Amino acid sequence: MTGGPGGARLAYGEPVTGLRRLEVLSDEPPLTDPAAWRVAGRRGHAAPRLDVVTGARRYGSDLQLPGMLHGTVLHPPSPGCTLRSADTGQAAALPGVTVVREEQFIGLTAPDPATARQAVAAIGAEWDKPPAGPADMTGYLREHPTAGQGWERKVDRSAGETDAALAAAAVTVQHRPARQDAHLSPPSCC
Repeated sequence: MTGGPGGARLAYGEPVTGLRRLEVLSDEPPLTDPAAWRVAGRRGHAAPRLDVVTGARRYGSDLQLPGMLHGTVLHPPSPGCTLRSADTGQAAALPGVTVVREEQFIGLTAPDPATARQAVAAIGAEWDKPPAGPADMTGYLREHPTAGQGWERKVDRSAGETDAALAAAAVTVQHRPARQDAHLSPPSCC
């Protein structure tokens, strides 16, 4: 925090450092009378259930105005990809579709959401993938499996020494399971 003409600075928690506050209530706080409740016990603003189930309920996505268009955007297959080329001819050929292109951005408008989705799927885009790294680690690992391991997750026992690693560990935890047969023996009686 900063303040004052001298620009004095305080760390965020500094004004309350060392302060302890304890308030003991002598009486229970009064409860709100149920007649004054505004939410609990009152009918909500949700649509009647029958309207929701039958499809009679209308939502914002159901809004239709004269001349209204629906838009969608072409997204890269993974973060960090750059658009190398795009063929928007098939998308533009669909009735009522307008393609908007500005460098790496390709968007389009269509008369309805289904046509918009169909048009963006019709764009033939080629992408340059980023170098392997955090942006596309999954793709990199799938394309470069370790020899002999692949996706089966085979263990390479030739690397590493378990006993040496445990001996060098600062802390080890050992567990000895309880006897399994102790609770299985029948009780002795008679």
